[in-house]
Amino acid sequence: KIRFPHALVMTMVFANGSMSDKWSRIVKLTIEHATRLCKFVMLYKTLVSIQENSTGTKRPLHAFIAGALGSYVVFSEENAVNQQINMYLLSRIIFGTVRLAADK
Repeated sequence: KIRFPHALVMTMVFANGSMSDKWSRIVKLTIEHATRLCKFVMLYKTLVSIQENSTGTKRPLHAFIAGALGSYVVFSEENAVNQQINMYLLSRIIFGTVRLAADK
């Protein structure tokens, strides 16, 4: 939902160059963001499925392992798109941890 608007605002505010260059950058960043998320989801679902099939049951640890491995493989390269995704994920983790602690 936010890939294109974020790329649009950040490029228009901070990038230099012609409008053609800016639009090319916006499209490139949007496609890169969507592609990375797609790769993560495919890897995550595949790893969860493999773990469930190998053990015969569904366990919460499967999601953790698949998420950790998928994140490392897809989001470990240092670039602006991965940095944005990692900051978003970190905020979700912190928020969830605080809510969990507040409920207890």
